[in-house]
Amino acid sequence: MIKRLAFCALAVSLAHAPLGASEDPYQKLLDAMASEEFMMEGTEDTMRTMMVSEFERDADMVAFEEECPGVYSSMTDAMMPTLLRSHRRAVGEYRTDLLALFRDRLSVEDAAGAAEFYASENGQALVRLAGDSVQYGNAMDEIRDSEDMVVSEESFAADKEATRKEIKANLEPVLAREVGLKLLGEPWFARFLALRPEMDALELKLMNDDFTPEEDAEVDAALDRALTAKMDECYPAE
Repeated sequence: MIKRLAFCALAVSLAHAPLGASEDPYQKLLDAMASEEFMMEGTEDTMRTMMVSEFERDADMVAFEEECPGVYSSMTDAMMPTLLRSHRRAVGEYRTDLLALFRDRLSVEDAAGAAEFYASENGQALVRLAGDSVQYGNAMDEIRDSEDMVVSEESFAADKEATRKEIKANLEPVLAREVGLKLLGEPWFARFLALRPEMDALELKLMNDDFTPEEDAEVDAALDRALTAKMDECYPAE
């Protein structure tokens, strides 16, 4: 559950990063919109914050922390290495799928045009705004309230609509005019826009990524060791 809650905060927006050195227009477009460096940036801090927030929603955990201070941090520290590796794996899979989508549906000329725009000052400003405006309240509520802890297409779509409204509310008029005029005149834009449903589906897949069996076993073992050590610390044998 913690991993999916953290993904809600991390994975539902476009990522911002400068282009890499690749001469491949498809790779340039991917790196302009969703570089691994940016998608991993701040991951640990976000996951730690989300984990503490979830612990504090559980009355038993709150009581345990009061009686045995440091339980939250011990559990978080134990899980973090696997959480970070798991997220990097999922991000890699997402980027691979996104790159394949670009190659399949965009011509070389379209990819080059899109990459040029999204690497530009205005393009990066738009991508940053999208990231800053992301909404995920419906997804968070659904994960907390459902047994399978999976985000549905309906909740995802509702958050996407809320994000679009937030972007519109925060978009500076000058930027809106410059970007609008630029994109309307670009021959690649309509074909790129047509990819949005598939791109959204990949984001939803990323959000619903869960531990592999190996990662799950690793987390269980780490938590068991951490809790045993903490119990020995707080309740030493007579």
